[in-house]
Amino acid sequence: MADEAPVVQEAHGAPRDVVAFPGAGAFGSEFRALRDALPPGARLLALQYPGRAAAPPGPTSFEALVAACAARIRALPGPPRVLLGHSFGAFLAYATAAALQATGTEVAALVVVGADAPDRVRLPVEAARSREATRAYLEGIGEDVLGQVPDEEWRAIAVDTAWWDLALLTAFPGPAGVRLRCPVLAVRGNEDPITADDRIAAWAATTTGGFASAALPGGHTDVLASPEFLARVGTVVTPPATGTTATAGTTATVGTADTAGTTATVGTADTAGTTATAGTADTTGTADTPRLPDEGAGSPAGGPAPR
Repeated sequence: MADEAPVVQEAHGAPRDVVAFPGAGAFGSEFRALRDALPPGARLLALQYPGRAAAPPGPTSFEALVAACAARIRALPGPPRVLLGHSFGAFLAYATAAALQATGTEVAALVVVGADAPDRVRLPVEAARSREATRAYLEGIGEDVLGQVPDEEWRAIAVDTAWWDLALLTAFPGPAGVRLRCPVLAVRGNEDPITADDRIAAWAATTTGGFASAALPGGHTDVLASPEFLARVGTVVTPPATGTTATAGTTATVGTADTAGTTATVGTADTAGTTATAGTADTTGTADTPRLPDEGAGSPAGGPAPR
């Protein structure tokens, strides 16, 4: 793995907020541990994609979804944010970072989890062909995916949502035309069956900024709650003080306090403050921004109707 030695920081700037991009079929509760571990003053802003839950129908293309996410982030006030994506959300976060950079909006850092590099990814074309194929794909990843959904009704919702997401992902264009300028941290769980160390390390080619990659304890999804992962992200979220430098993904102790880890959902109007995977609800935090702009309606050819 292209892992780097820790860099000791003796002084830090203000912590950065994190915009989190959920994976296929997910709604954001997979980021709960991260929310709770963020340093004081940092917030987790969990995107709710168009077409999720009670939202109107979502985009019918990956490109339109990227444009919607970029527009929402561009409209947020405040300093540059860390973009963090898991699985499907990693590719969306990467493409959104490139779109933001192209229009002059700075991204503080990009963290990608459970996703091979854009030039190495094997798109799930077969998995997106039917609801049954999507379910089999998710079940094959491991128990930490559908196994955490509480009952069959919610599993059906998660599968339908994932089917929609995977249909969009089949149109992922691959590497952006230009390299990112922000640091990139690429992570996989060492028990994740759909990623590999070399394919994670290949994210280095996407940036001219700092880069680090690591295989950490966990599977495809539960790596997001591992102490090692939370420490890595804590270092990315807490920048060095002016005049010092940092390496993406170096380890640090993540502080906790009563004010740490405030969650806001970016992209909902009538479900303010929820960041839930199917079958769960988390009402911590409040939504301080309207839902993502809606781009079109309907569903990709052969794909499910948007939820």
